[in-house]
Amino acid sequence: MTVNREILEELCSHLLGELTPEQVANMERLVATRPDIRAAVQNLGMMMQILGSNDTTEPPRAVKDRAKSLLGSAQRELAASVDRAGEGIARYVARLVHDSFASRPVGLRGAAAARMMLFECDIAEIDVQVQTSPNEVTGTHTIMGQIGLVETEPLPVRLLIERAESGDSLEILTDHAGMFTVELQPGTYSIRCVLGDEREMIVHGITIP
Repeated sequence: MTVNREILEELCSHLLGELTPEQVANMERLVATRPDIRAAVQNLGMMMQILGSNDTTEPPRAVKDRAKSLLGSAQRELAASVDRAGEGIARYVARLVHDSFASRPVGLRGAAAARMMLFECDIAEIDVQVQTSPNEVTGTHTIMGQIGLVETEPLPVRLLIERAESGDSLEILTDHAGMFTVELQPGTYSIRCVLGDEREMIVHGITIP
């Protein structure tokens, strides 16, 4: 069963604490009876961890705005995940486990030449390096990375990169060592890593200031 746009929007509001008590009760009933909605909650929850804040009482407005700006991309990924489940495609959402800029406010440029991030899931990990200084001519930032697979040898991996703000996307292929390089404009991106063996890894929340 497909999780429609209205339910996904309400799920996001639920995770952000914006629902009324009656709406929360209705959502909890849906989660209890719909396995597809439970899966959507888990995936959105992982995405929200990337947008986490040190504020323990109320998510700041900036975090909420960023979450909602990413919702369009997340909705497409979640809906596709449910729709394609019957095709036997296993999809994993990677979690951020290291960020060299973690102690700095999100989006703040620093003196470091690059921002290093590591994302992991059960089947793979992806190292991402974002050059903080843009190309003086094109205004793009160089993004370099490498995908490491847990159980199989490195192989070319198809990457689908989508910009959250505009929905623009591009497709690239890693080399046989899982390495890639791409030039991107400032924005927030997600990367879908298609492994070619009916498995995919999704990375959300790569921000280029």
